[in-house]
Amino acid sequence: MHATGLVETTDGIRLLAREVFVARDGIDYVPGKTGYRALTTDFVARVSGYCAKANLGYFAVHCHGGSDAVAFSEIDLQSQRRGYPALLDILNGPPVGALVFAHDAVAGQVWTRNGVFELKSMTVIGRRHRRL
Repeated sequence: MHATGLVETTDGIRLLAREVFVARDGIDYVPGKTGYRALTTDFVARVSGYCAKANLGYFAVHCHGGSDAVAFSEIDLQSQRRGYPALLDILNGPPVGALVFAHDAVAGQVWTRNGVFELKSMTVIGRRHRRL
C-alpha cells in the first residue's frame, strides 16, 4: 500500500508514491472471506486515516504471476467496487486506486469523484528508469 501525491504537468497528471506501508503477512494481510487474501479493516483504517490527514491518495498494491502482461482478477475488481467508494469519502478529495504488478508489467485503476480511470503507464525511478 502506498500514500500518493499528485502533480499536474502539461503531459497530464502524475501520481507520485510518497509513503509505503507494508502489510505484514498473517497480521495485516490475512485469509479473505470473499477472496484468497485480504487486508484487515484495521490496516485499511490506519492507512486511509493517515492519507486523509496528509491529503494523500490511497493505492493498494499487489503482485500476480507472469512477466510481460498483467490484469486485475475479477475478485480484485469486486473488492475495489465494494471498498473504494467509501475510501473516496474518507479521503475527501485525493484519489483511491490499485496497482497490480507482474515482472515487467503493471495495471492500475485510479478512482476519483469524476470516475474510474485506467493507468496508462508507470515509470519506476531508481538506479535506472523503467517504463512499464
